[in-house]
Amino acid sequence: MGVLSALRDLIVHSELSPGIRLTEAVLCERLKVSRTPLREALKVLSHEGLVEILPNRGARVVRLMLEDVKHLFEVIGALESFAGRLACERITDAEICEIKAIHYQMQASFIRLDLPEYFRLNQTIHRRVVEAAGNPVLAQTHESLNARLLRARYLASQTDRDRWAAAMRDMS
Repeated sequence: MGVLSALRDLIVHSELSPGIRLTEAVLCERLKVSRTPLREALKVLSHEGLVEILPNRGARVVRLMLEDVKHLFEVIGALESFAGRLACERITDAEICEIKAIHYQMQASFIRLDLPEYFRLNQTIHRRVVEAAGNPVLAQTHESLNARLLRARYLASQTDRDRWAAAMRDMS
């Protein structure tokens, strides 16, 4: 796993709490990397809205405000609905088979109560549907906004097991 993915996962899974200052030396030691790739990853995460770069003071994990999450979910919901409609028109048989295979893996993760793997696979399904829409602007916009919502989506799944189970029933 690359530095960017590892750091993103630490934030999404709340191992690095909202508001916490990110100390480069500590993160370099934890991730076993030098400062240069860490700084590059922090820049990307800043662009994604997960990290705030503080001039001359380092960086910290962004706190998600409820109102911001609400607005982001409204937009991402509209994008995913539109992507679904386009995908229905443009998806190939191979893409359908791939999404089904990922879905079965996701069901197995649900049965094992492996939330991190379930979540990763669920995000992959969303990404594959958006890709099947065949619109690169839509895909880029979705990716950018979804990155900001990953932590909120993960926390919702983690804290509400009934919601997690209902999502699996809805997909069956």
